[in-house]
Amino acid sequence: MGRLQTRDFVSIEDAVKSIHNSISNDKSGTYNIAGGKAVTIKNLAEMMILSSERNLDIQYLAPKKEDIKCSQADISLAIKDLVYSPKFNLDRTKEML
Repeated sequence: MGRLQTRDFVSIEDAVKSIHNSISNDKSGTYNIAGGKAVTIKNLAEMMILSSERNLDIQYLAPKKEDIKCSQADISLAIKDLVYSPKFNLDRTKEML
């Protein structure tokens, strides 16, 4: 399962921008603020290993029953109400490392 788990990450820059847009557009409510794209944990680990320039192996552990297999946020309401548009992604993070 560890190879297939996905998460939807968000940068602090995008989170702050969403708050700014909420205030600027006089909006309040509950919004999903995320990147809008699922990334596998395996892909994230490989990217971190590559950027570390070390020869490391990924160790897969047995899943716990409470583990979430896939997580991707629906950001459509934030896009509509807050004019939210995530700009930061993991590929850009890789370039910064």
